[in-house]
This record gives sequence, C-alpha cells and structure tokens, in this order.
Amino acid sequence: MQIEGLPLNGRSFVELANLTPGVQLTQTGGQSTSTGLGAKLSVNGSRYTANLFTLDGTNLNDQFSQAGSASGNVLGVEAVREFQVLTNSFSAEYGHHTGGIINAATKSGTNSLHGSVFEFHRDDGFDAKNYFDANKPPFARNQFGYSVGGPILPSRTFFFSTYEGLHERLGETNLFTVPSAGVRQGPVAAAIRPYLDSYPLPTGQAFGTTRGEYSRVDERATDEQVDKLTAVFGGQKGGPMEGLAPLIGEMLGVERAPIEVVNDGLRHSVRIGDAIDFEIEDIVPFGIETGEPVRLTGMFHPVGSELTAAEATRSQISAFGIEYEGKSGLSTSEFSWAA
Repeated sequence: MQIEGLPLNGRSFVELANLTPGVQLTQTGGQSTSTGLGAKLSVNGSRYTANLFTLDGTNLNDQFSQAGSASGNVLGVEAVREFQVLTNSFSAEYGHHTGGIINAATKSGTNSLHGSVFEFHRDDGFDAKNYFDANKPPFARNQFGYSVGGPILPSRTFFFSTYEGLHERLGETNLFTVPSAGVRQGPVAAAIRPYLDSYPLPTGQAFGTTRGEYSRVDERATDEQVDKLTAVFGGQKGGPMEGLAPLIGEMLGVERAPIEVVNDGLRHSVRIGDAIDFEIEDIVPFGIETGEPVRLTGMFHPVGSELTAAEATRSQISAFGIEYEGKSGLSTSEFSWAA
C-alpha cells in the first residue's frame, strides 16, 4: 500500500510509526517553544526525547530530540519512498539515543517522467464541539503541492523535486478567570481603574463574589481587543502608562501582523510582518558525522539545564522607532532609535 493511501491526519509521515507494536503518540509535555512542537513518540515506554529521527541517514532531530515543524507535522509524504521504525536491538550505527529509531528514505527519479499534483482540504463541517465550546471554533486546513521526477541522463543521472504547502486556520476555546461585576462597583484606586475596565465581564460560572469564568474562541484579535490595547497602553485610560507617555512618545496604535515560525532542525527563525526578522543556526562542530549541535549541560537557565549553542545568522528590527540590522558571526552593527 502506498503511503499517501493511508489515513494520515495532517499528512505527517511520523504518524506511521503508530503501526508498530509498542509505539504510541503521546501528548505529555504538550506543544510549546519550551517543550518542542514536533511529534512526541513513546517507544516501549521510553521518554519522547529519547528517539532518533533520520532522513536519508541524516539526523532530523531538533533541540528537543523530536521531529516536526511549527505546525507539529513532518510534511513531505509525496517524497518518502521507505519508512522504517526500530524499537530494540539496534545495530552499532544507531548510537546516541535509547528510544526508537525512525528512518525515512526519499524517492528519486527514474527513466520515465512521473509526478503528481495534490490538494487536500479539511474543515469543521463534520467536527463536533467539545465540552468547553459554547460555539464550534472555526477550522480550515489546506495542504497542496506537487512532486516530479525523471531522467537527466537515462540510466545514469536522475532528478526529483517536491513541494508541500500548509495553510491552516484554527480557532481554540480558552477559559479565563476575570474580575466580577461586583469588583468593578466597589472602591478601586484611580490608577487601577483603567486596567480593571479592560477585562471583559464573566460569561460563565461565578467563583465566589469577586471572580467569574470567561470563555473566548481565539482565532485572531478582534477590533474591540485592538482598541482596548491601544487605549490602555497609549495612556488614554490614565494610570501608569499615562505617566510614561512623555518618556516613550505618543502611541499611534496597534497594528496586526502575521507571525511565521520556521524550524528545520538546525535553523530556527521567527518573522513578525516586516517589523522583526530573526534566525539562528545551531553550531555543529566540523567533522561530526551525526550532525549533532554543541550541547551545554549543567546550565542554570529558566528553560532547562541543557542548552544548544547557536549563532544568529539574521537579525533585523524595524519597529517602535528602532532600526537595527545585525550581521552573522562576531561583528558589530549600526543601531538607531528615533523618538
């Protein structure tokens, strides 16, 4: 059976590992920047950080010993020719990790030209609300791309190319504890009143006389939320921000900007519109065949005791009156701040 014929949620080929006895996807640790966004596999009860992912023999692990992207998927099913999961009795070539070994091999061209074009769509049409949903959150996912391969020199040299894109719009119901209406009616200091009024009123059950439950479906900032943020942080509501206005200048407003996060294992980048663009690359010592980056252990840091050494390859800021463009390596860059 071909891989694209199997039911893969998100078309992530790592989910094929679930077909192997003793392997299961686990949500322990969640998905975040501090625990990793990739697929978390527990092999024969081992921790999800003990696995090794390889693509054509190259280490595919990120700094959390997982494989995946900001979406949590490992895309590229059209490019995968073979998939292998080893759960025990590894040979000497698979050192360093004590969990499972997940190998994938990519396709190559042949003497005949072949390819595919695909589009997969999923939405909330057949989804049900969960227990906490007052309304069903919106959901739409589009995955599209192509693959093509063929000969350059018949029986000698071949080419193969593939591309897969993912567009996903997913709402999420979040529950918050907010001040009740009774708190707003009581005596409140003038400096605190603007921040208290910025909280919404409870929409769910009450927790005593001062707090209540507020439910919201998060998809993107609403116009009302943007106006409230602008008013509070611009000092228009009074309070401490009004006193800071002479120091930080006039706040012109809040601007929405798309956030793009990319993590390919060794390179990690974040882009916020045209305002902020950062990229760092893990430092891999010369001659290390496994491709493992430099790890710093025994560190006292809020993220954890084991850190990965990296260098900035791109850094640019054009926001808040700050104009900065850094360079890679050990160098200095111009920095300016206009009021």
